[in-house]
Amino acid sequence: MNATGRIALEYSENWLDDYTRYLNVYSDLYNLNVTDSQSFIDTLRGNFLNGSSSPIREDIKFDEDFTEIIASRFILQSKNGSSTIDLTDLVVALREVAENQTEFNVTVFNPFFALTDATLITESLTIQLMSTAAGIVMVVAILFIPSLACSFLVFVTMVTTELGVLGFMNLWGANLDMITLIALIMSIGFAVDFTVHVSYAYITAEGSSEDRIRKTMYSLGLPIIQGGLSTIVGVLAVLFLPGYGYKVVAKIVILVMGFAGFHGLLVLPICFLIIKPERFSCNSKSISGKSKGSYEL
Repeated sequence: MNATGRIALEYSENWLDDYTRYLNVYSDLYNLNVTDSQSFIDTLRGNFLNGSSSPIREDIKFDEDFTEIIASRFILQSKNGSSTIDLTDLVVALREVAENQTEFNVTVFNPFFALTDATLITESLTIQLMSTAAGIVMVVAILFIPSLACSFLVFVTMVTTELGVLGFMNLWGANLDMITLIALIMSIGFAVDFTVHVSYAYITAEGSSEDRIRKTMYSLGLPIIQGGLSTIVGVLAVLFLPGYGYKVVAKIVILVMGFAGFHGLLVLPICFLIIKPERFSCNSKSISGKSKGSYEL
């Protein structure tokens, strides 16, 4: 297991190595003759483990007849690792070594592995939750924004906002873990808030595409800036708190507000200017066939 480079053998506890050294030193002195499995166990119990105070007794479990060792424990001490990523890499490496031991049933355990297992599934869980949230946003946008193109742009901006936040998280020292995942899920509302308002204001405005963009920015530009800055200012104080979770949530909120404002004030208007989306409409004829009308949904 030392092949992982993370195990400090000098601080690890291995009763088998201790027992082997014991036999090498005291075999001649105490006339210990270990030639088969039964003599191995008898000498282990009668000599090496003699005395109830021996801590190694807790590392070995015999069967009822004391003729076989049915389970044993080796205590390993890690080194050269202090972060969650280091611990996760160590757990993965140790489990690979354990799986390759076909002769024995080897299990690697530590109470902190529950946190490590959560970290291992965070990446796939993030993809699943973000994909589900993006799909829900797309459906809701189609229901409330009378333009398929605008609904699709809302979906795209939400995805690009979350991807931008994930990318800048690493630059800002925030790892992808359960805390950041929860913060990302909670901030999806911020990610679509500005873009939904801009899209709805544009698609319900009258005039040419340029006029719609001008009216939308005139009515929503300042409120978006004020809302984004007020939210950022509100969470700035949290950055100075000592807890890791507080800082991560504050960083993600700041990033989401920045990217959401950037998409709402710059990206979406440019897309509207290029695509020129229109509202859903259908043409209908009267029963008499004398009149035609255009009905906007």
